[in-house]
Amino acid sequence: MNARKNIHCEFTGRNAHAGGNPWEGINALDALVSSYNNVAVLRQQLLPDQRVHCAFLDTPNVANVIPDYTKAFWQVRSPTLKGLNVLVSKLRNCIEAGALATGCQVKVDEDELYTDVRLNDTLCERYHIHIGRYSRNVLKRHDKVLTGSSDIGNVSYETPTLHTMFAITAPTTSFPHHPTFAAAAGTDEAHAEALIVGKSLALTGWDMIVENDMYDLAWRQWKEEIAREE
Repeated sequence: MNARKNIHCEFTGRNAHAGGNPWEGINALDALVSSYNNVAVLRQQLLPDQRVHCAFLDTPNVANVIPDYTKAFWQVRSPTLKGLNVLVSKLRNCIEAGALATGCQVKVDEDELYTDVRLNDTLCERYHIHIGRYSRNVLKRHDKVLTGSSDIGNVSYETPTLHTMFAITAPTTSFPHHPTFAAAAGTDEAHAEALIVGKSLALTGWDMIVENDMYDLAWRQWKEEIAREE
C-alpha cells in the first residue's frame, strides 16, 4: 500500500471591496486557486502510482469582497516513503508559488504520515498455509502496489508485518468507499469470510510466539528489508 501524508494550507491576504477598490486587496482565493492549478500542471509528471487529492475547506461566500482568507486540505500518496517525501516537496512548492504570485502569506502544516507497507515473507508464507486449510487460495504477496494507504505501514517499520486482504461478494460496479460495497461488507457471508481471515491471522501470530526459528527468521528478514529502504 502507498505511503500517505496530510497537508493543510492557509492563505492570508487583505480584504477590499471588489467593485470599489479591488487594487487595495490581496486575494487569498486567487492564491488557493493558483496553487490548485499549479498541482494540475504537476500531475502530468506524477508517477502512475502517485496520487494528490484536495478539498477546499474555507472559501468566500460573497462575491463583492476580495477575500483575505482561504484554507485547503491535501493528501499525497506514493508507493514508497522516499518517493512520498519528494512529492510532498513538490506540492509545497506549488502551494508556496500560489502565495508568491498573489502576495499572500501562507501557512503549511504536515501531519498524519502513513508509511508504505514493508511485507514480511515469513509471515506471509505462514498465513498462506493457515488460510489454505480453509480451502482459500490466496497470493502470498501482491507485487503491484495498491494505491490505498493504512497505518499498518507505520507498524511495518517497527516490527515484522503482514497485511492481508480478502474477497467478498459484491456488485460488479462496487468499489471500496461506495455504499454498495458497504452493504456487501455487512452481509453474513462477508462476516464468515472475515472470521476465517481472523482465525488464520491468529494462528500465524501464535506460531510467532511458540516457534523460535520462525520468530528469528521473521526478524532477520525485517531488519534486511528496513536496511534496504534506508
